[in-house]
Amino acid sequence: MAAENPNNTHYEFNSGLENVIDSLVERVDPGNENLRSQCAVWMDLSTIINKGFTSLGISRAIPSCLHFLLKKNINDLRTLASYTVRDVQYAVFNLNYSIEDLLENCPQAPPGPEPNPILRRVKAVLNHPIGDYAVQPKEATMAAQGITMAHYAEGASYTVGATQNISIRNTSMLRNFGGEVFCDATVEEIIIERGRAVGVKVRNTSAGEGAPLTEIRAKNIVCATSTFNLHNKLLPPDHPSVKDFFDKEKRTITESNGHVFLFVKLKGNASELELPTHNLVSSRSFRCFPFDHIILHTHCSSYSGTLTRMIWMKHSISIMLTLLITDHRLRILASRKCC
Repeated sequence: MAAENPNNTHYEFNSGLENVIDSLVERVDPGNENLRSQCAVWMDLSTIINKGFTSLGISRAIPSCLHFLLKKNINDLRTLASYTVRDVQYAVFNLNYSIEDLLENCPQAPPGPEPNPILRRVKAVLNHPIGDYAVQPKEATMAAQGITMAHYAEGASYTVGATQNISIRNTSMLRNFGGEVFCDATVEEIIIERGRAVGVKVRNTSAGEGAPLTEIRAKNIVCATSTFNLHNKLLPPDHPSVKDFFDKEKRTITESNGHVFLFVKLKGNASELELPTHNLVSSRSFRCFPFDHIILHTHCSSYSGTLTRMIWMKHSISIMLTLLITDHRLRILASRKCC
């Protein structure tokens, strides 16, 4: 290890896992082959997790008699998902664990910051995906880290033109198949008949709580909100599932972190506003970021439009500010813990 290392204050994440490894090792500790191998294990974990999620999705679409073909990938995902990001980094970079070792067990990382300046720098840089899912490494599941790393493995991309194009195309496709999309509509209750969900009662959000309810019925009802909203607000209080949910001896899940998103309209493109055309992640210190306390994380991306995020996180509270250069209105989406 060279005495002057770590020797850079900025790091590039180019397309391709091997390019990321080469760039990181070259800037942190050139010629350290053990570090290169450790980084390779870390990156390979994202591939395994990505395969696991893909297999999990496929398992929902194929007959159960074929699930054995996907069993290993799904089991590997479940194993890695049970570990925290911090513990996995400790196993890989401090204890030289292989993927095979990790699939057997993962030791718990000791408290406090990483004492080795090289490893502290490496771990911090490789934890940049927390800007996307906003959970501290000591609490985040490795599944979230891995799938986010896999998402950016071959480079980031963004919509051509306004980001609203995504929702426009999705809703157009849905309508072509006979569906409909309702905006500004709050689901107040799930309709249960004979023990089965058959529809929802919806209120116009802008009209306020006094607005009349409208029933929308369908063959299948999919709840895409949190399980806490489902049992606290949408299901009848006397439903057996609600009673089980509020039984502390039966419920095993807890609330997750909350986020606040702020979408702001800006006029101009990246060149006019002199903004970068790549993702940018910054932190005040590699000593405090991103282990015990996350002080500041800024994530700037510029593709066809420009996306800037500022995240302030301390303990279990996180706030994300997102600036979108599009031709949209100001949109504010907010959710809070326990909602």
